[in-house]
Amino acid sequence: MTTIAPTAGSSTAAAPQQRIETELKAAMKSGDKQRLQTLRLLLTEIKNERIRRGSEVDEAGFVALVRKAKSSSARRRPCSTAPASARSSPPRRRARR
Repeated sequence: MTTIAPTAGSSTAAAPQQRIETELKAAMKSGDKQRLQTLRLLLTEIKNERIRRGSEVDEAGFVALVRKAKSSSARRRPCSTAPASARSSPPRRRARR
């Protein structure tokens, strides 16, 4: 798991959304697709939580979101290192009669 460390010019006191947006830009520039996907997921979760609360997400709320996203992600996705045959395929449609 990669941790999100503040990049040059970012403040540790910045709101979680601002830090993620800064890290997102850095991931785009570096071409790190997995990090980019993870940061986009976190940014979406932060924005959804901000809408639910009606206010900004604080540090404690951000930590709770990360834990929730991490646990739900582990249940949804198959291991990327598993062979394709071990991954589940989408359900087949039934033929119409």
